[in-house]
Amino acid sequence: MCEILGINRIESETSRIWMGLREKFFNQEKDIDLLEDYFSSAIKSFEEGSYEEAFLSAYKVINEETIVNPKDFISDKRESAPSSFSEIRTIIMHSRRKKIEIDVERIMEIRKTLPKYDIEILERCFDFLKSIL
Repeated sequence: MCEILGINRIESETSRIWMGLREKFFNQEKDIDLLEDYFSSAIKSFEEGSYEEAFLSAYKVINEETIVNPKDFISDKRESAPSSFSEIRTIIMHSRRKKIEIDVERIMEIRKTLPKYDIEILERCFDFLKSIL
C-alpha cells in the first residue's frame, strides 16, 4: 500500500496529515475524528482482507461531508466501467439506483475485482486528504 501511495510509512504520513488538519481546522475536531476513523478503518480493513468493508469506509471519505465537502476536491468518477465508485457501491449493496441493472453475475464480478477497486479508492482518499491539507 505504501508503494502505491508513494510513501515510506503510511502511519507517519497519515499522522502528519491528521496533525496538519487539526491545525488548519482547529474548531472541527469531531469532524476530523470522523474522517480519520473512516480512513483508518478503510486501511485496516484492506490490510485484513476485508475488501467490502474497506471499500465502504473509503467511500465515506470521498462522499460524506465532514470538515469539507469532498465533492469540491475530488471526483467519484472512474475512467473505466463501472463508471464511478457510487456505481460500485450500489452493486455491492444490492440496491437499485437509476439505470444500473444488478444481477448475481455482476455482483460476483464486482466482488472479485474489489481489491483493485479498493486500491483505486484508497488512492483517491489519500489524494483528497493531501489536497485539503
